[in-house]
Amino acid sequence: MSEFGGPSALGVGGDGGSSEEYYGLDPNDEEDPDGDSSDEESGSESSGHNSEQISTRSLSGSVLDYPMENGRRYCGWGEGSYFMPNDEAEQTRLSIVHQIHLALLSSELTAAPIKDDIGRILDVGTGIGEWAIAMAEKYPHAEVIGTDLSAIQPDQVPENVFFEIDDAEQEWTYTQSFDLIHMRDLSGSFENWNYIYEQAFKHLRPGGYLEVRDFQSSQWMTEVPDSPSTKFARVLKSASDKAGRPIGVSHIKKNKARQAGFIDIQLGYLALPLGPWPQDPKEKWIGKMWLISVLEGLEATALRLFTAQKGWTPEDVRELCNQVGEQLTSSAGGSFSQV
Repeated sequence: MSEFGGPSALGVGGDGGSSEEYYGLDPNDEEDPDGDSSDEESGSESSGHNSEQISTRSLSGSVLDYPMENGRRYCGWGEGSYFMPNDEAEQTRLSIVHQIHLALLSSELTAAPIKDDIGRILDVGTGIGEWAIAMAEKYPHAEVIGTDLSAIQPDQVPENVFFEIDDAEQEWTYTQSFDLIHMRDLSGSFENWNYIYEQAFKHLRPGGYLEVRDFQSSQWMTEVPDSPSTKFARVLKSASDKAGRPIGVSHIKKNKARQAGFIDIQLGYLALPLGPWPQDPKEKWIGKMWLISVLEGLEATALRLFTAQKGWTPEDVRELCNQVGEQLTSSAGGSFSQV
């Protein structure tokens, strides 16, 4: 996972299955704490929320017309550019993943050292909106905006949280800066992560933070040679690369943060057990939930990519996913992913 902040930035992100933290100083400070520039590239009146202050897009029929493909429902934005479904099964999986993130951070919602009087928060790719809602409840005086390609967030929410249909790959037109911009589990979502980071830096106030978090699952996928999981990982990489939106953590790199304007960059890594094999009760629960999420996410991740980019039939995709699932449930002992 990773976090980047505006004029100042915090990033917690992962590379090779780990999580990275980025946090920056005032942009006028020329000191680079890392001392190394050779990193490899890899509504309401009280809230002040109105259409003139933030980027909003009208909800056209095509945006809310969610197409069905091979038994799964997808967002109507971008003519199939986003590969994950938005149906109830996926929403349930997203809720599980949210709980995993909370457990990994010891019930904290962010690793950024934000203050209690934080003013504006942006959650890019908010999904079902659980993180944005929780932040709005924890910081009732803050204005929290959650954006996504799909309108799958609940209607009953705190009065200081607002959800919008928006595409982060288009120009950000916010006229007020944010104290914290949050991005979580958006691997494979964007063609140009450099642009995303540049826009985030532009829309963060001096002293603000950007947090980016992503899972790296390549370790368990490839640790058994010539296995279904190894084949799955190979085809997934090929398909996402062909789509121009690589799945992985190559977007979480120090030099990408520097190129966008961030100065102080810190990287952090968290190990994530796969399966209920740990002895520690908390780790056992995390491992169990992560295994459930992985099993539920196999088809969700692969179905559109494999059929559209590699010419697979839905039946062949599901057969491989079943084989990977059987492999994981029979051997998920001692494996780790990283965040």
